[in-house]
Order: sequence, then C-alpha cells, then structure tokens
Amino acid sequence: MVVCDRPVKAELINRMRDSLERDLRTNVPTTDPSRASRVVIGKDVGDPNGVIISVHETHPLGVEAASQRDASVERLAAGSEQKAWQLPVESIGGSKFRRVAGTIQIRCLVETNQAEIVTIVETVIARTISTLTNDPTLRGFADAFGYNLFALQAEDAFGYASGGDEVASDRFWVNWFAFVSFRRSEL
Repeated sequence: MVVCDRPVKAELINRMRDSLERDLRTNVPTTDPSRASRVVIGKDVGDPNGVIISVHETHPLGVEAASQRDASVERLAAGSEQKAWQLPVESIGGSKFRRVAGTIQIRCLVETNQAEIVTIVETVIARTISTLTNDPTLRGFADAFGYNLFALQAEDAFGYASGGDEVASDRFWVNWFAFVSFRRSEL
C-alpha cells in the first residue's frame, strides 16, 4: 500500500488531474477536436475557448447537485424502514467507511455547429469516465492519517448546451465518488 504525504482526497484530486491530462490531452492527436485544451484543478479562469477540463473536490453547484444520483452509491434496503444499507462494523474488523465526492466539469466553447459538438462532448465524457474507472493509480493508496482509498466510481450527470449558428457552448459534469476506509478508534 502506497502511503502519500497529502490527505487522501487532495492526493486523489492531483492524481485525477495528471491522469486526465494524459488521457484527454497528451495521448490525443492535436487534430482531434475532442482534445482537451487544458486540464486544471478547480475553477478555470483562462481563455474559455476549446475543451476545458476542471477537476473539483466539491460540486460547484452545491451538495444537492452532486448527490442527485446517489442511488449508485447508497442502496436503500428493502423494507419498511428504507434506510441506507451499511456493512456492520464488527463483520469487517473494526473498519469504518467514508464516501468522498466531487466532479469533473467539461466546458466547451468551440466554433462548430450543435450537431458536431454532441460527438465532441460525448467523446470527452467517455474518455473521462474511462480514465476515472480504469486508471489503477486512482485507487489503492493511503494517507498518513490512516485513510485508505480503495474504490472510485464515476457517472455522467446533467449538463446544458447553448450557443448558436457556428458556435457551441456546453457545460457538462462527470460526478465521481471515492470510497475510503479507516480503522475504528479504540474507546
């Protein structure tokens, strides 16, 4: 198990940025219209033209937006109480679990028609989800505080398209959920 200097969420954000830079920019030909112009952490304030990828540790639209599709993360138990299902602590050796969440914002301002931008946006979303779910460097590490990131899920969320004529302006999100375990404190 690799132990990192940064807290597990900060380490994940930096690793995501590096992986997305590699898979959406470096390894994509410069002639591909879906190639990312920039991959940044947090809000991008540079030139808005092109395909901009922003890795966020929280959702910029608020908690409600980030948790709209929690069903894939917290299954509801069948029964009248309808409470979230959790592993009993005693059955897993005293560990506790925590879920951390954030999003990847995909922002496109491209000189093309709206029909073409659909292909560009869907390609970027597919590459982003593929990177987050398949890159082994984005899981299996721990921090000095004892938090062990062992799983990561991603799903495309809502977005919107605007623009007109030959200029397309789109914003879409790929929400991510990381699962972290840590040992129970002795009481």
